[in-house]
Amino acid sequence: MDTVTPLASAESLPAIQPQTSDPAILVIHNPVAGFWQRNKLRLYLKALRDTGRRVIVRKTAGPGDATFIAAEVDPRQVETVVAAGGDGTIREVADGLAGSGVRLAVLPLGTANVLALELGLGLSPRAAARATANAHEGTGFAGLVDNRRFLLMVSAGIDARVVSRTSTKLKRYIGKSAYAVAAVQELLRPKWGGPITALVDGEEISGDLIIVTRAQRYAGPFIIAPNADIRGRRLFIVAPQGRGFWAMIRYAGALFTNRLATLPDVIVREAREVVLTGPQGHPIQVDGDAMGTLPVTIRCDEAPITLLWPKEGA
Repeated sequence: MDTVTPLASAESLPAIQPQTSDPAILVIHNPVAGFWQRNKLRLYLKALRDTGRRVIVRKTAGPGDATFIAAEVDPRQVETVVAAGGDGTIREVADGLAGSGVRLAVLPLGTANVLALELGLGLSPRAAARATANAHEGTGFAGLVDNRRFLLMVSAGIDARVVSRTSTKLKRYIGKSAYAVAAVQELLRPKWGGPITALVDGEEISGDLIIVTRAQRYAGPFIIAPNADIRGRRLFIVAPQGRGFWAMIRYAGALFTNRLATLPDVIVREAREVVLTGPQGHPIQVDGDAMGTLPVTIRCDEAPITLLWPKEGA
């Protein structure tokens, strides 16, 4: 059984003292997390410092702070920035690093951790430390929703309403189950507010749920766009065409068995630009966080992001 020191101690001197001229690894993390997530951070920091790397830890103070911290990084002093948190925190860090050449690594501490799964990282803090210290390096690209970057997906419809309804406090205590609570509340609403409408490369599409994704997975390990790849500059649209309560129940069952993309009444196709046009004022979710309202325009970014992912067998 591992013995873990308090976080304050874990953020002190490393077990192996590196040369002060060595480039540092900066870990940006959200301090608002439950006990198990803080414990994972302690294990990760210990494992990373045991490799002899110089590690700096910065805590965020609120929404958007991770972007500002990452944007201020000096590439001459920091070679890797670790986004320690959920997909929303990782999105913020990636937004600040885009085009800088500084490498982005991930310590998954969120509820869905889709990016970690896309990278083949898994959820182990020790595996994440190995991937940070000794990993593949490659170029990836973000998407843009208006002028804001995202790594995974943007969607409007029932899932965006669920995300906007989900209690952050409840999510810290019961994890993914908080989304289930909000989903039941949303499904039982007497009116959903009409279908989402979109222009997909100029062609109009509508549905109760429209997802624009750069990732294969959605809501964790569930595959919705088998040909997507976060390292490329491609968007995919996923748009179930059935309407109403029972259609959403059927799609949920297909999602949980990785069959959603195979259903004949689900549109899955590549797109260059998607404009989610309405209903105006409807909420959207971006990488698992509520962020703004319709209408929005979605496309791929041109600024590259340097990503780290595990070596095979590491």
